[in-house]
Amino acid sequence: MPDVKYAVMPAKETAIISIDAFEENIHAYMAHLELERAVSEHTSSAYESDLKQFAAYLAQSGVSGWEAVEPLHASGWSQLLTEEDFLPKSLARKVSALRMFSRFLISEKVREDDFCEFLRGPKLPRDLPETLTPEEIDSLVNSPSMATPLGLRDRAILELLYSSGLRVSELCSLLIQFINADEGFLRVRGKGMKERLVPVGNRALKALR
Repeated sequence: MPDVKYAVMPAKETAIISIDAFEENIHAYMAHLELERAVSEHTSSAYESDLKQFAAYLAQSGVSGWEAVEPLHASGWSQLLTEEDFLPKSLARKVSALRMFSRFLISEKVREDDFCEFLRGPKLPRDLPETLTPEEIDSLVNSPSMATPLGLRDRAILELLYSSGLRVSELCSLLIQFINADEGFLRVRGKGMKERLVPVGNRALKALR
């Protein structure tokens, strides 16, 4: 079933509220994600769709605004999505988006309590990642030509990825001043702009030099 479908529960003798009553805080949260959490455009768009979907459910149920949301609204929406046959992965993302948004509302003094405190999403199976053999890794790292500037660059990239286990996005944002070649570590900014120290192997340091 398409993920963009708005699932709503028929209101029981309640006035339907406009979704406009909820959108200001959603827009503020989107700005927070993009500016302070540095989430991808794809993730931000998905979360915005999820929150507007929940807002439509609340408006249809006669809820006047975020201040009036109760835990039963969150659990009722989750149950409705389950009955609508959303895939577990999509449902888990929607629940996660709502839980983070609820905490955001508390941080912004919109609410004092977390209406998602007891909300739980579906448990997803964890697939083991595929790995390369030592021979495949060696072939990959040694594939760039050492006779050209681009080859030297690519060799340094591959050695650093393999040595330090960086995400591609982390490597692309890495600055030379973040690398401490003498001590054999680098400082990297990961998800949420959080910094951590990562060790660097000798082969990677040699390639970087």
